[in-house]
Formats: sequence, C-alpha cells, structure tokens
Amino acid sequence: MNTGLIHYNSSLQQIVALSTAESELCGLVKLATALLWLRMIMFEIGYDQTPLIILEDNTPTILICEDKVSSTGRVKHVGIKFQWPMMAITEKMCLIRYVPSALNYSDG
Repeated sequence: MNTGLIHYNSSLQQIVALSTAESELCGLVKLATALLWLRMIMFEIGYDQTPLIILEDNTPTILICEDKVSSTGRVKHVGIKFQWPMMAITEKMCLIRYVPSALNYSDG
C-alpha cells in the first residue's frame, strides 16, 4: 500500500446545485464516503488508521464543512445529506485542508 490508497471515480453529478460551494460539497460527500469505506477495510485487515486528509480548493466549502458558516445565511438550502462531512470532521474521522486550484490536478 506504500503511502496511501488511491480511489478514482468519474461521473455526472446527479443533482442540480445552486452554487459552486454546494456542487463541491456534493463531490466531497461522495469522496468522503468512499474513502471512509476504504479506511474501514484497511482497519479490518490490520492497518492502523489516522484521520483522512481531504484537499479542497473551494474556501466556502471548507467553511461549510468546518461549521464556520451560519446555517441561517446563504447555505440554509443545503440539505441534511450534505451535513455529513461536518460530522465526520467534528469527530476527527477526516480533516479538510485548502489546496490552491493550480495544485489540485496533475497534467502528466
């Protein structure tokens, strides 16, 4: 397993998002659920697990996940389904870190 797991999935988003932050949050939910599932498998076969570090380039999404945005403001439309990453971050199952957009992909 060297230094970590790699998970790749490409698909069209199944819902219409009202903002880029909500769209990023949709992707984050899919990623976090897949990674936590893989993490549980690794734990069951005997590998110690540390919190997952998820890199995100959308600052509003990070603020929503870290519960630093009031739900009475501009994100009150975000559904319960998307509140899940906040719980995972609060319980230290995963950590979310900012990465500049220019560093968020590889061209080779």
